[in-house]
Amino acid sequence: MKYIVQGGDSFPSIAEQFGRSGQWQAIAVLNKPETDDIPPIDPGSPTPGMRIDLPDEWDTGEGEAEPEDEIEPEPEPDPVPTPSELELEATRAALAAGELPEGWHLVRD
Repeated sequence: MKYIVQGGDSFPSIAEQFGRSGQWQAIAVLNKPETDDIPPIDPGSPTPGMRIDLPDEWDTGEGEAEPEDEIEPEPEPDPVPTPSELELEATRAALAAGELPEGWHLVRD
C-alpha cells in the first residue's frame, strides 16, 4: 500500500494514524534502499510529497492512503550559469559588436 508523506509526518506518526503505534520500524524496513549508495529515509522527517510503502495489512480498504490535498514536490530549479559562463558570453557579445569588453584596455607597444 502506498502513502504520500505530509509535512510534519514521521514514521511513528504515520504508524499511529493507522492504529499501529510502535510498529513504525515496518515502514523503515519496507522503504529501505536496495543499495548502500542510497541513504535511507530519515524516519523522523521523511520528505513531504514522497510516496512510501506501508505494510499491506495496514490497508483500511479505502484504496491508496492519499490525503485529499496532495503535496506536489517542488520542481528542480534551472541551473544558474556560473560567472565564467556569463563573462564569456558578455565578452563574445562585445567583441562581435566591435567593442572592448568591460574592464579590457587596449595597449599599444
